[in-house]
Amino acid sequence: MSSLNDKVILTYALSDDEVEILNKEFEGKVDCNCIVIKEAMGDSKIKDILDGESKEDDEFTMPLEKTIIFNNFPPQQLQASVKKVRAILESRPILATVTPISINWRFHKLLEHLVEEREQFKNSTNKK
Repeated sequence: MSSLNDKVILTYALSDDEVEILNKEFEGKVDCNCIVIKEAMGDSKIKDILDGESKEDDEFTMPLEKTIIFNNFPPQQLQASVKKVRAILESRPILATVTPISINWRFHKLLEHLVEEREQFKNSTNKK
C-alpha cells in the first residue's frame, strides 16, 4: 500500500515504546500508523519507503540517530506536530519533513545530511 500522498510519520531508531506513544498521540490525525524504517532499509529511497517498496539489506549499517520525518503535513499542522513530539518524547530526535528533493534521496544520505545540519546548528548557537 502506498503512503506517498498520505499524511504519515516515518521513524528511525526510536524505541517500540516511543513509536507506540506517537501512534496513540497521532491516531485519527494521520492516515496510518508510523512507518518504522529499519537500519537494513538505509539504502532505500524515501519515496520507495513510502510506497512500501523498500528493499532490506541486512549487511547495511548506519548510525542509530533517532529521527522522525513528517510526510504531507500542512504547515500549521506540522508546526503543532513538532511541538507535540517535543512535549511527549523525552528523547530529542532529529525532526524533518519530506520535501520534493528529499523524497528522491536514499534514507542513509538524508540521515547523514540531517545529522550534519544538526551539528552545524549546535555549533552556530554555541558561538553566540
